[in-house]
Amino acid sequence: MPWQPDLMAPRDEPGPPGSEPLLRTAVVCDGRRTGPREALVQAHERPVADLAMLPEAALRVRAPLPPAPETSARPARASADPRERLAARFGAATPMTHAGR
Repeated sequence: MPWQPDLMAPRDEPGPPGSEPLLRTAVVCDGRRTGPREALVQAHERPVADLAMLPEAALRVRAPLPPAPETSARPARASADPRERLAARFGAATPMTHAGR
């Protein structure tokens, strides 16, 4: 599978077809594994396969260019300046004044 940029999205938002979450969920709970132990061969093959998918510029020893993740529309909206979101929702606010100033 060719490399595609990581996508930062909420957990409940589906990813692109053929993608899988970068982070595993609930690996340990209350100090105990939540699933079977991964075989050593699989634990080795997974990062090797991940590296094979990276663009060549990211693999350079000198001056590598890390791939930039993409952000889904929902988190991009949520990270906008809260004052701008509130102003858009409730209208422009007047500056607060403090007594004695």
